[in-house]
Amino acid sequence: MNRITAGAITILALILIWAASTVLIVDQRTYAIVSTWGKTQPRLIRSPGLYFKWPLPFTQVLTLDKRMQALSRPDVLRARCADQNEIGIRWNIQWRINNPLLYVKRFGNDLKHPELQLSKHADAAVRAFTAQRSTSQLMDESHQIGRAIRERAIANARTLGIDIVDARVIRLDSYVDGEGALSARMEAQYLQVADQLHSAGMLEAAQIRAAAQREREKHLAQAYRQAQILKGEGDVQAALVDADAYRQDPQFYRFYKRLEIYRKSFGARDVIIVDPSSDFSRLMPAS
Repeated sequence: MNRITAGAITILALILIWAASTVLIVDQRTYAIVSTWGKTQPRLIRSPGLYFKWPLPFTQVLTLDKRMQALSRPDVLRARCADQNEIGIRWNIQWRINNPLLYVKRFGNDLKHPELQLSKHADAAVRAFTAQRSTSQLMDESHQIGRAIRERAIANARTLGIDIVDARVIRLDSYVDGEGALSARMEAQYLQVADQLHSAGMLEAAQIRAAAQREREKHLAQAYRQAQILKGEGDVQAALVDADAYRQDPQFYRFYKRLEIYRKSFGARDVIIVDPSSDFSRLMPAS
């Protein structure tokens, strides 16, 4: 009996594992490529969600990261300018996969090989750009180096299944008149640009805060107006109820109102002196 129970549990567990292998959960940060046995064209899933597939071993699932990838040159590239001086350049490229099927066909799910090819194209673009300009021209056109890298990389990235989002120079050194002289001037230019962007950001933030304040005051005014309307409607309704109560039983209404006056006039330990013959003391018990 125990063997039968153990066998049944084992079979049930295998069935559950087999059924679970038919479910595919695709994360919002990834592509999923499902290759099914007997089909030449794999299935590409771009949207996140829950999907079903043939169980193992009839399918294979390959996932690719769809997020932005950053590639920076690990060391300084030394390139010769048109005036035969040398400069040192480090660049950064932002890229991502835009054609998963082509990418898998070329590289599988490896990220290292496409980055090696991008590095070669970026270095070639830098050398071609610097060879046509002097050191002083490069100082004035440093931002153009990133554009040249991006254009060269885009032309070759289409065959790799990737998209080049941005490319820029992150370091530029001159090996003439003291090492790092050009880098210092370039840093000053970047600081100036950063200050301009900071000022523009502060202005936009002030405009956003002013717009938010105006919107807040507008909503508060509308809320106050609506509250006053509701309060007025409530006062009218209370007056109608009060008048209806008086019409139904005037004597009881006067009695109730007099009790209300007493409640509002006296505290817990108050002492009040009034004329016993006055209308105010008519309901008070004689002491």
